[in-house]
Amino acid sequence: MHMTNSKFFEFADHLLTQFNRGLPIASTQILAKQACLFNLEPGRDYTDFKSLYDLAELAMNWHISKRCASMTSIEQITAIIDECINVLPNETERSVDQSIYQQFSTPLDLAWMMTLLAQVNQQSVVIDPSAGTGTLLSFLPFFKPRLTIANEISPFRNGLLANSGFDQCFKEDGTMIHFMPKFQQTKINTVIMNPPFSRSHLTGTKKDIKAGANHIIAAYQMLQPSGRLVLLINNSFTTSSKAFKHLTANIRNYHIPINAQVNPNAFKKKGTKFPTRIIVIDKSDSSAPLYADSQIDLNSTLQYLKLS
Repeated sequence: MHMTNSKFFEFADHLLTQFNRGLPIASTQILAKQACLFNLEPGRDYTDFKSLYDLAELAMNWHISKRCASMTSIEQITAIIDECINVLPNETERSVDQSIYQQFSTPLDLAWMMTLLAQVNQQSVVIDPSAGTGTLLSFLPFFKPRLTIANEISPFRNGLLANSGFDQCFKEDGTMIHFMPKFQQTKINTVIMNPPFSRSHLTGTKKDIKAGANHIIAAYQMLQPSGRLVLLINNSFTTSSKAFKHLTANIRNYHIPINAQVNPNAFKKKGTKFPTRIIVIDKSDSSAPLYADSQIDLNSTLQYLKLS
């Protein structure tokens, strides 16, 4: 798809208006029918339903960002999460690339949890190194960070992000960003990410258990001292795994206050129940308290943050 084609953004604007009115998209079929009204035809304008899901996600991220900018409390945002989740359609179709590269966008409730755990403030310079449609950055307007950066290597999704109002938007390989002066000079102190799990565009269809770790290592090495990295990764990324050991062998001066499993049902609307976990890494000898439970959800996140 070519992002010079305004039909994509016209359709996303239509979906934004629909979401602003609280009107849901009941199914993939209805989403496709609506796309046809904007002359977006399968086989000509898009090759798979994942592209339409991306446009719906984009519109929802715009909707959330606008609402968050006007809200005054964490409780207000927490209260609208279920409402926002339920207006999106269940993702019942997968593209080939989605299956190969495990391109499952972060569910909204997990994105909100991760944003809270990142403890963003007005001095934060925040990046998502594999930003997709920008879901992990959509709640940031509430916290008013100093700078918000989106990086996404997919040409189509990068085109969506480039028109989404972020301070900076790049299209770089996430495993190489720590070598690039433009990222080093920005002095990034907060990373929120959902990296590839076991495959990347470098390894293609070949499974690489270090793929996710390599993305995390690059982000961590780019991070400023005393910065924080919050990530979503496959559940097998435990302290005893080869991938985790590869990570810790390649980072220094770190503290991991949270490494906890997420309920697999969190990804139900994304068409999978793939088990995942959230990990928080501080680039310091931080005294942040350890999260004691083996599982984490929004309620336990809010309780933990009261102790932090």
